[in-house]
Amino acid sequence: MAQTVNAEYSSVLSMFKLNESREEELLDAQNGFAPRMRQLCDDQIADAEDARRDFDLTPEELDALKLERDTWALLQDLYGFRRTQPTPTPSPREVLRDNPYTPASRLVHFINKQSRTTEELLIVREWLHSSAPPPPQPESANGYWSFTKQRVLHAKRTGNPKFAESLISELDPDALARAEPGHGLAPEDDAFETALLETLYLHIRAGRVFEAMDACKQAQRPWRAASIRGSILYSASATVSSKQDEDVMDADSYISSGNKRRKLWKSSCTHAVLNPQLSEYERAFYASLAPSSSTLPFILSVCRTWSDHLWARVCVLYEEKLSAELKKIGGGYFEGGYEPTRQAIQDPPVEMESDMEDEFIRTLEGMETVSVEDGPGPGDPYHVAQLHIILNRTDLLLEKAAQLFDRIQGPEHPGYDRYIRFFSHLSLYLRHLNLPTPALAVQVILQKYVDLLERTGERDLIAQYAAALGDNSIERYALFLSSLPLDTTVEARFDSLNLAGRYDLPVDLVAKRTAELSVTEALKELPHPLEVVEIDEEADLSLVERFLMRSTEWTISSTVTYPHALVQSNTCIRYFLGVGKPQAAEAILNFLPQDVGSQTSTEEQKAEHIAYRYFIAAWVAYRSVQQVAHSEEARSPDQRYLKDYSAKIEDLKDKTLELLQQDWLQPSYDEDAARDHDLRRIRKMYIPELILRLHRALFDSRNHIPKNHKRVFDLVNIVADQRYNLTLEFSRTGSGQPNRLKAYLAEVEKAVVAGLEKGGSDPFLIVNQ
Repeated sequence: MAQTVNAEYSSVLSMFKLNESREEELLDAQNGFAPRMRQLCDDQIADAEDARRDFDLTPEELDALKLERDTWALLQDLYGFRRTQPTPTPSPREVLRDNPYTPASRLVHFINKQSRTTEELLIVREWLHSSAPPPPQPESANGYWSFTKQRVLHAKRTGNPKFAESLISELDPDALARAEPGHGLAPEDDAFETALLETLYLHIRAGRVFEAMDACKQAQRPWRAASIRGSILYSASATVSSKQDEDVMDADSYISSGNKRRKLWKSSCTHAVLNPQLSEYERAFYASLAPSSSTLPFILSVCRTWSDHLWARVCVLYEEKLSAELKKIGGGYFEGGYEPTRQAIQDPPVEMESDMEDEFIRTLEGMETVSVEDGPGPGDPYHVAQLHIILNRTDLLLEKAAQLFDRIQGPEHPGYDRYIRFFSHLSLYLRHLNLPTPALAVQVILQKYVDLLERTGERDLIAQYAAALGDNSIERYALFLSSLPLDTTVEARFDSLNLAGRYDLPVDLVAKRTAELSVTEALKELPHPLEVVEIDEEADLSLVERFLMRSTEWTISSTVTYPHALVQSNTCIRYFLGVGKPQAAEAILNFLPQDVGSQTSTEEQKAEHIAYRYFIAAWVAYRSVQQVAHSEEARSPDQRYLKDYSAKIEDLKDKTLELLQQDWLQPSYDEDAARDHDLRRIRKMYIPELILRLHRALFDSRNHIPKNHKRVFDLVNIVADQRYNLTLEFSRTGSGQPNRLKAYLAEVEKAVVAGLEKGGSDPFLIVNQ
């Protein structure tokens, strides 16, 4: 599932390119970035809750998924508002001056428009309503307090007051508020009333006011529906501006709804909340209808989740802001009962917006330490994100997230993958909106997500997120490419490399850095070549050596990187020749393009590359000679065989002498002392070996090709020629190194003896022939 989810997130991200997507596209209410992410979460939730599917999500994981969905919804709601320029609107005072009979609902509309903070509070409240769990349906009613009524009547009929001694004696809706201590409803009625009040509170919590009123009617409690209806602001659709033609109005067109005396209604609700005779949920019910500082503790008493606590505080902040603003303008005609013309002259001082913001921040900062009964607490990453989004502190949020992921010990932490995926896409979303995003924190978060994609094997997605790492993008993607398994085909590696270009990463720089990292990592693991090394063409390459050999391949995908391929291949060949494995050096040269040395590079690197080609040509030529010499045809050679054998030896002689008679791999004595040291070692290892090989090939073929016996001594003259300094390469560099010159002279001695075997006493006869 994780791979599919990551791919789906990637597909959404692909729809919105940094610096290319327009902001209105990002913030589109249906097809924007956050709505699409929210839809992904909804789809996963639907799959998880589908009983017909085997979808392995624990209840905790499902709750976390819902929190992520709600967070994306909050981002869309808030940033869709914040990134929209406010349109000029008249102030509530100007509206009242224009029409003193403006209803409260319209005044509240203009109050909201005058304060960005107030409007954000309204957005957050609506978001908390929409994200609240659906409230349960009320139980079926068995009449109005029927059990209490039956027991009271039974006590009166029997004349025995004991049957109703703990019950209320009156059954009007306010009886419980007047009841003496210890008196109440029958247990059955009390249980029903408690369950109903809890259900009504949960409806209010979810913003379902009209459904709450319907629930009251179904429960045969119409007075509670009337109490709830009082929360609705008064509106009148036919109330028009005084500048309009009032003659067009008639009685049938005047439609009003809501509470004209909402201020008085709120006072009554508050009075009920403060009545200790009422139950906990009844007090919380009235407190939720009329939230204020004085009723907040009673709402909090029934809040169980972190979101419940946030909702309670937001409702209080918003309601008190409205009350304060309505009070400043007198409440309007219907609420204040004043003379319109007199009120129109008054213009109370306007409260500073910053004061409201300070109160808003202080109140919501308390959510960081709130205690909850159910669900994740304030430290949950999604709750931390939601609070910081509301407070518009996303830069601080990303820094906290980066610190969190640094502390978490790897992916075994519960929810790690989901959290890192969310914060990675959140940081990219904020960056797309050009909002402040701390570069280092974003880099840490995206780095962790790229690590996750590597761990899950989703290689095709890595380039997309590595490209978002900014200055570190090339380094990170190169690190990923250098870590691909050894059995990855060349085609697959090049495909992964070319993916970088799709996300605007410079492919040539990525290839170059990948090769550098591969070589550095391999050489760090490999032992440094010893001074005394035996050449072993049959030795198997270790995994690290194969990794080193493969490093050069990254730089041959494009001619642009050929100069670096030259440097890279020279480094690798130096190592393999230095450890006595020329077969690896040959393999590297075989997959290098023939024109790689023609591209721009330093003359020294070009010369070194050409020198290696000369060497491998001579090395391969000797192998060809050996193959012919030990073939089946050698047992009964014919003219064709002798011609082929002679041609192979001529090729070996020409290529070996061409190498010996030039300054092959002579150190340049430049600033790279390590390189010069390696080149000197290689000369001492392979020049004696090449001379010995050519000597043996010539000497061993003397019976078939007599002139080659004389050529053995021609080679001796070349070795002794001081112009070429070849004898110096036979000198020992350490006490454990065999004396190669002694071995060569022994071979020459055999050749001299072989010449005497043909008869005569002149040892130089073979030379003078």
